[in-house]
Amino acid sequence: MIFMTPAPEINWLDAILEGLSLLGFVFILVMAFYAKKKNKIFASKGFPLMILAISMGLISAFMDLISEFYWMDNYELFKSVMSILLIVGFSLFALSLILVFKFTQFMMGEE
Repeated sequence: MIFMTPAPEINWLDAILEGLSLLGFVFILVMAFYAKKKNKIFASKGFPLMILAISMGLISAFMDLISEFYWMDNYELFKSVMSILLIVGFSLFALSLILVFKFTQFMMGEE
């Protein structure tokens, strides 16, 4: 069973945009580690959850980029997994930001 076959025609604009979204997730990941290095409050609460969420988005963006160059035999399952990763990743990212901001408010005495 062949899972991936090369695409006969590549839409280069879509491929470039998918590549830019992948680079965007890499940039967010690098900035999260930079913020952790500079700010210890950021590193204390919600950081592992944030890295997990960004990683899930990175995997989803990579899967989307691969789908521009290859045809998937079971594309519905592939697209479903990609969408679920992205939705769960965004939800975890929002939760991690809430945890970081709540902890920051607690540390600043605003709660």
